[in-house]
Parts: sequence; structure tokens; C-alpha cells
Amino acid sequence: MPDSLIDLDSLVPLFRPDSIAVIGASSDPTKIGGRPVDYLKTHDYRGEIYPVNPNAAEIQGLKSYRTVTEVAGPVDLAIFSVPGRLVAAAMTDCAAKGVRAVIMFSAGFAEMGEDGRLEQQRITAIARDAGIRLLGPNCMGVVNFSTSMAASFHPAFAEGVEPGGRIGIVSQSGAFGGIAFQLARDRGLAFSQIMTTGNEADVEVADCLAYLARDPATRVILMYMEGCRDGAKLLEAMEMAREAAKPVVVIKLGHTEAGAQAAQSHTAALAGADAVYDALFRQYGAYRAHSIEEFFDIGAACAVGAAPRNDKVGLVTVSGGVGVLMADAAAARGLDVAAMPESTQAKIKQMVPFAAVRNPIDVTGQVVNDIGLFQRTVELALDEADYGSLACFQGSMGRSPIYEATITETWLELAARYPETLLVIAGLSSPAFRATMQEAGCLTFTEPTHALRAIAALVAFRSARAGHTPPPAVPPAERALPSGT
Repeated sequence: MPDSLIDLDSLVPLFRPDSIAVIGASSDPTKIGGRPVDYLKTHDYRGEIYPVNPNAAEIQGLKSYRTVTEVAGPVDLAIFSVPGRLVAAAMTDCAAKGVRAVIMFSAGFAEMGEDGRLEQQRITAIARDAGIRLLGPNCMGVVNFSTSMAASFHPAFAEGVEPGGRIGIVSQSGAFGGIAFQLARDRGLAFSQIMTTGNEADVEVADCLAYLARDPATRVILMYMEGCRDGAKLLEAMEMAREAAKPVVVIKLGHTEAGAQAAQSHTAALAGADAVYDALFRQYGAYRAHSIEEFFDIGAACAVGAAPRNDKVGLVTVSGGVGVLMADAAAARGLDVAAMPESTQAKIKQMVPFAAVRNPIDVTGQVVNDIGLFQRTVELALDEADYGSLACFQGSMGRSPIYEATITETWLELAARYPETLLVIAGLSSPAFRATMQEAGCLTFTEPTHALRAIAALVAFRSARAGHTPPPAVPPAERALPSGT
């Protein structure tokens, strides 16, 4: 990209290193300095691991070095797990060694006030002069699941870092990055990468977003942010994600004055005017979530489901009242609750004379006597109406000992026969049912209105890719987003 503000090549040693030194390494795998060594070993990281600790000859079965300069081979990445007062000396050693990137767990810098800000500037200057990319300070680190690299101290990653995920996440909050991993595992989701940026002395959320936009393992990008230092860089990264056709789901904190002040004290983030962020996200087709539940609902929908081919949605329900609720939710989010063809309505009436058949289609509690009625109704809707998506409320059949096996087979058959239509299931269900449906590409929700929210988001992502007009160019030196006060 001409005149790019983002140097992707320089980020490779940070996110995909061939060798890692842990400065401040500990023999105790429960300590902050011991966890990354433990994770890299036990999760079969494929590169070289070099513990650095002047007080130990061996750490967790690996040779330990007094300083990083004593390591014989090249060091792509150094992890700092040392007190703040030792950081400058460690950075100087890394510069002398030719280390290419640093992840700094150490805190007590710009987030603590003016003295900390000045010390952070000093350390950043050492890194910049040596060509070292710096992530942090005050961050939780990085996990690259494709290389089993857990360069982090968060206890969540003791559970394992299996490859194969489609979701990349970048978070200015370190703790949220670890929690996100656990929440995703609970939902049967898997990540490609997790990146936490902390104070962003050098590497910013925009750099990470751009890297994920080009990462072949990442299909969906989740971004948890508190502020932005370089608006022009963020615009460039958003454009890269759009060009790569990768949905971006954002939680942007600090939309109130109280929240903005809290963000400033947390990671020294520059919150800025919230309306500007709203406009930016809309311009690039990013989805702004307002709760963690919504954040993962939409992220999961993007990772699991295909984008509907149109905005027409069919609604099938076993409850008339829930059908009305779903119709209201669909219409409120701009979906087309198009009526079934009259000939199809007549066919459903022949099966259930008292059913509502226009759209929503209410097959009523009659499914208790004839479970096959549900499948026949869905098939008619899929065969005879041009619905890009179909949302069905099935009550508690997904966790009923009587109906779960049958309804599972029904949906597996429907998913195989109608791969061009997004199938979304709402209602109570068991973990096994949800996992099976997810594997088949069907979305599942407990709350029916959340099913329509997810469909609307996928439709919006498709529309943004199809009809986006690039914004005017932003001069590299211009801050497109205000710093705030």
C-alpha cells in the first residue's frame, strides 16, 4: 500500500516469532515470569525459548541466561516480565542483541501519570532507535494459535491453545483478552490470534487490526478499544479489513464522560469524541456492539454463518406471541419480513388449518403431536419463498429428552439440503445441540430477538462490502479522531 502508515513486515517478529526470550523468567510456572515459559513449553511452541534470569542457571528445564545478550542465536521476540525500574536496562540489552520485537508485561508507566509517561517515552525511544517493535507496556501479551505461541501470563491459557480458530481479537485491555478466550471456549468458538496492546507506546490497535486483516487464518476480527492515538492509521486499518472482506465487530468504551475518564486511567487511552467513532464504524461497515454478549453473538455469527444473499427473512415459530416479537425485531433492524407466496400459505393451511401462515409462520403447539410438521413447514418456506435467511423459534425442543435427537437430525438434514440459506435457531437448547448446529453452520440463540440481530448484522456486512464508497484521503499527519481532553 503506497505511503502506508502501517509497517506489516516489522510486526511479523512480534506475532509470529521463530525465537523468544523471556526476560525475568521464573522457575515457578504460576508466576508472571514463569507462565510464558510454561505455556510455550507445554503447548509445543515450535520456536526456540530462551529464559533470561541472572540468578538461575536453569529454568523449567531450559538453560537460563544472565542477559539476553548472552544468547548465542538470534532472538526475534523478548517478553519483559521485570519490574518497571529494570525495563530501561533490559531494553538497552535488547537493542544491543538485535532483538526485533518486545512484549512488555511491566506496568507503572503512562497509565500512572506524568512521571510514568516520561519514563515510557524514554523506553520507547530506545526501542525506536534500535528498530524494535514494542507491544505494551501494561499488556497481557499475544497468543498465536496457529503456532501454539502463548506469549502471555493470563491463567486462561493454561487450558491450551489449539489451532484452527477463525476469530482474531485485538484488545486494549489485557484482562479482557484472557476473559474473551474463556468466553469463546464456553461457546465452542476458537481464535486465530489474541492481541492485547496496553498503553500502546508503539504498536497500536490499528497495527493489530491491519495485521489480522492480512492474516489468512483470521475470518472475523473482534476489536475491544478504549481510544485511539492515530486516527489516520485506524482509517487505513479499517480499509484493509474492508478490502479483505473481513467483518469487524467493535466494542468502543468511553461513550460517556465518566467512561472516557475511566479509560484514560486504565491504559492511558485517548478516548475522543464518541460520535466520530460512530461515524467511522458506519463508514467502514464495522458493527458496534454495546455489551460483551452482543460482541460475541455477532462475532460468532460471522465466524459460523454465511452472509444471507438478501435481506428477506422467513420466520417460523411454535409460539404466535414469539413470532410477533421476532417480526418486530426483524423490521426494527431493517430486515424484510416478506410474506409467503399465497400458494404456499394455502399448503400450510392444509396441514394446520389454524396456523398463522403469512410470515411469521406459526405452526402452533401442534408439533407436539406431529414433530414432522415443523420440518415440512420449514421446507416449504425454503423451497417456495426467496428468503436469504430463516429464523425459527422451536421452544425447548433443543434440550428436550423427547425431541432433541429428532430435531437435531431435522436441522442437520435442512442444513445439508439448503446450504445457500442462513438457518438460525432460537429457543432453549443443550450444549451438545448448540455444538452440533454450529458445526453444521447453523446459528443458535436462546433469545429470539438476538437471532434477528445477528441476521441483520450479517446482511449489513454483505451490503457494506457490496456498496462501500471509500472516504476522502486523510493526510498522514492528520489525526482523524480527536484526542479528547
